[in-house]
Amino acid sequence: MMRKSPAERHGLMPFFFRFVNILFCTLCFAFNLPAENAVGPDFLFVQPHARTAAMNNSFTGVADDANAVIFNPAGLATLEKNSVSLTHYSSFADTNYENIMFACPQKDWGFGGRVLADYTSNFSEISLTGEDKGQVANYDLLFAGSFGIAIMPGFSAGTTAKYFTSTLLNYTKSGYALDMGVLFGVSQEVKLGFTLENLGSQGAYEQVADALPLKLTAGVGYKHKITDVIRLTAAMDFSRVMINKYQPDITAGAELSFYERLFVSGGFGIKQDGDNFTLGGGIMPFDFARLYYAYQPFENLGATHRMSLDIIF
Repeated sequence: MMRKSPAERHGLMPFFFRFVNILFCTLCFAFNLPAENAVGPDFLFVQPHARTAAMNNSFTGVADDANAVIFNPAGLATLEKNSVSLTHYSSFADTNYENIMFACPQKDWGFGGRVLADYTSNFSEISLTGEDKGQVANYDLLFAGSFGIAIMPGFSAGTTAKYFTSTLLNYTKSGYALDMGVLFGVSQEVKLGFTLENLGSQGAYEQVADALPLKLTAGVGYKHKITDVIRLTAAMDFSRVMINKYQPDITAGAELSFYERLFVSGGFGIKQDGDNFTLGGGIMPFDFARLYYAYQPFENLGATHRMSLDIIF
């Protein structure tokens, strides 16, 4: 006899389908709404971890590790172990990102947080006479705290509160934002996730403040035990940033786990910043440590590299 999902066992499927219908209609309506013309802080889009990057950042319907803080805080209620994650991400134009995050699951709920810092090297101020006046202060800081709770069997919700500050030369601005997400187990292998990100406000460097880049995402996650040795995690995300210059993004990715020690990942995305593929992998030499790497090429800009270390306890 086939095992039923928690949602099926507790008679929640009618509720689920009504919920999904409402969300689907909301998303379809939102994707056709007029959007803001201004561009908010781009670093709010950054999803630095190597594991998710290798899957082309398709993770809204998976959210099964500390990355739930970034992709879907509802996933914090489903985790089993504490974790701390460190990531270095080397991007374009001498821009680097350092990300620290953690997740602490409890019974039927969980909490987590992250700190993101980005900075640019080799960025000098040149006077009108051509004089090099030294390095320009150019960095962003993001602090986030997340909470997720199981509303009912197979259904969880979560929220993330973010505070950020940006400095450029002698100017500084700050802001705050709220993310919200839900995660629903359709079956033992399939989950659906929905998120609304960057609902908030920011200041201005001088007089005019841009609107924050409100982002809507719907994702599906799939986990399957192929053999006793090999396990598959696959996902697809559909999202749109509500700024007129942005079009919807579609990303998909998969990860194969061998003995839960060796990981091979890949993904493809049709995105605003160009279609691209991603590759990566990881190794878990000890029960308490996992190391990931991700490679992402861009046609005109070159390639980016990411390294992440997860400590699990």
